[in-house]
Order: sequence, then C-alpha cells, then structure tokens
Amino acid sequence: MVRSGEFELRLVRSDGLPCPEVEHNGRAYAVASPGTLFVIQIIKHPNPFVVPTPGIIHNACVYVDGQSVGYCKNMRQPGVAKFDGFLAEGDTQGCSFQSFVFSAPRESEEKQATGLNFVEGSIRAAVWLAVQTATPAGQQRFHGPASTNESVAKMPEGKKFFLAPSLTTGKGALRTGPGFSPYGTQRLGGPVAMLELRYETATTLLLRGVLKDSDPAHRAILQQFPETAQAEESEADDDESAACSSHAAGRKRSRQAAIGRRHEQQGQGRPQRQRQAELIDLTKAPCWAGRPRAEEQVREPEEGDEVLAARRENKTLECDLTAEEEPQWRAVKQEAIDV
Repeated sequence: MVRSGEFELRLVRSDGLPCPEVEHNGRAYAVASPGTLFVIQIIKHPNPFVVPTPGIIHNACVYVDGQSVGYCKNMRQPGVAKFDGFLAEGDTQGCSFQSFVFSAPRESEEKQATGLNFVEGSIRAAVWLAVQTATPAGQQRFHGPASTNESVAKMPEGKKFFLAPSLTTGKGALRTGPGFSPYGTQRLGGPVAMLELRYETATTLLLRGVLKDSDPAHRAILQQFPETAQAEESEADDDESAACSSHAAGRKRSRQAAIGRRHEQQGQGRPQRQRQAELIDLTKAPCWAGRPRAEEQVREPEEGDEVLAARRENKTLECDLTAEEEPQWRAVKQEAIDV
C-alpha cells in the first residue's frame, strides 16, 4: 500500500480488483501484465485529528511514466478521486479519455540510461491544498498529451536486462466522462502529499528478488499471472511427484525391512530345525557298543543289547537313515575276505 498521511494511491484493474502490491527496500510495486486496462485512484481517508477548514479543498494530479495525464481532480470530503485515462479533450460540457493500459516497452536508442531510477514504469501523485475561485473558467477546451512515454533507454553493456522497466502505460479504448468544473482552482503552497507506485511484471519482480516463491504471500501473487503460475504449478507437480516417490520409497523400505525381519527370523529358526534334524534316535544302540571285544566276551548280553548280540553272531548293525518315520536298525552278516 502506498500511503502518505490521509492519502492512498492504488491501481484498479478493469475487473474491479486492485493490482496486487508488494514492498521491497522502501519502494512499493504493483504487479501487472501487458494488455490489462486499469484506472488510478487517490483515496482520501478520514482524519479525526484534523479539523476541516471551510473553503479549503485538496487538488490532486497524477503523472504516468513521468507525464501528466492532462487534468486534475478536486477532493472536498473523504472519498475517492478516480482517473480514468489520458485526457483526449474536454471542457465543462464533457470529456473524453483514452483508457490506461499496461504495455510492453520498446527500447529506444535516443534515450540514455544514466541510472536505474527510471520514470517509466511509475505512477506518481501530488496533492495540494487549494481554494476554488469564484471566477468562472469559461468555455475553454482542453487537450491531453499527444503521446505517451512507452519507450525506455537501452541498458548499458553488462547491465542485467531485468533492471529496466518491464511495463509502461499506453492508450487504450476511448471513453467519455463528465466535464470539468466551471470554476478555477488556486493552489496554496507546495504539495502536502507525494505518492509513488511503480509497476512491473511478475516475472521481472521474480528475477529481481522482489517476489520470492518461498514467501506464501508472494506465491499467492505469482499464482495470479500465467507466466509465473505455470512455473508454480510445475513446481507443485514436482513436489507432488517427489512426495509420491518418497512415499513409494518409504513403502519399498518398509517391504525390505519386513523381508529382512522374515529372513532374520528364518535364519534364527533354521539352526534349530537343523539341530532338530540332526537329533537321531539311536536309543536302540547301547552306549557301550564301542567297547573292546574282550569286555564283550566276559559280559553276558542284556535284554535289548542288539549290538552285542549281532557282534557275537559275526554281524554288523547298520542304521537306515532314509526311513520315513525313524531310523531303522538291521543286523548284516559280515562277508569273509580271502587273504
């Protein structure tokens, strides 16, 4: 918002909405795009600390790109003074205006850039205290500016192109309005309020760092313009894709963790099963089956002593580990070997 005391300056588009504004380094910017029609409003807010002086009014003038629009407005009470466009011609009977329209500037070799404080791309307003004279102004007919300031100086070599104004104001459709006051206006002293509002495209302000997509308020402004809303939408798509990828990666990691846990559990269970598989029931073979034969000869076979009985019959006990239910023992006669 550009405000000085009780006065405010703003640009209102043809759709009735004010141009979005942003402040940076003590300067206010209206964000706009070429081809958009607009009007300029100077708003006089109520001031409870000032007692109005009878007969004193405020006289406001506007300069677009450093050029007067061709007329001024008087303000007696709090309210809005609206400037519809550049004056084409007018008198006390009626006026015609050419609408303000944002336009893309053209470079001019005739202009020299002496600095970065361009008058192009700016709206300036001045407000004076004034009195209205009793002398009629007569039937004089007034004419507005013959041309607009829609060209900018070419940037010097090495200067960034986006530091130059990205917008100027041209003349749009012709429109009519009421005539001028039949009485003259006399200003009192110097201006009591000076207001300036620069205007640029969203792309230029983004390149300058005035608008930052990391700021939610700035992102809302960028979304209003096709050239930056598309980029924002692409970034949103990228963010969504990244989120989906992250979610998928998270699911993959979860699956991998679950598989790892299963493998670990299986790994922990496998030795137990292996140990269980290695436990072969050999209870039918007595624990002293491997003692010397001398001891066997002096000991009588006990009930169930199959190993000793087999040896005395010159047989060998063999265990069949391929049996389905449990190992099967059998006595096999030893074959005689000729020497």
